[in-house]
Amino acid sequence: MARAFLGVIVGYAIFALSAALLFRYIGRSAVLSIVCGIVFAAVGGKVAALIGGEKGPAASLTLGAAIAIGAVIALVKGTGGMWSELAAIFLMAPAAVGGGRLFRKRDPQRL
Repeated sequence: MARAFLGVIVGYAIFALSAALLFRYIGRSAVLSIVCGIVFAAVGGKVAALIGGEKGPAASLTLGAAIAIGAVIALVKGTGGMWSELAAIFLMAPAAVGGGRLFRKRDPQRL
């Protein structure tokens, strides 16, 4: 349980810090920000799953939920551009879950 929680925290840090750096250095280019957000959400989901161990899929799902909940809160508060919140809900949160699904224990017998 603690590993899964740590995985979610580290995965979210990867997603959030990359977004902050991108906005600072790239500006508010919508397409580039969305593409990079999807990539870093998937990387965060993968890292969350790897750290989470046996609970890896749950960790990446929780990360996706955290990304979506944060975007809904920002959308309701009206603190950012609507495009970024909608992209986080419909593209980045699923990418985090999908990134976690890339983590599967391989059975050497099935190769």
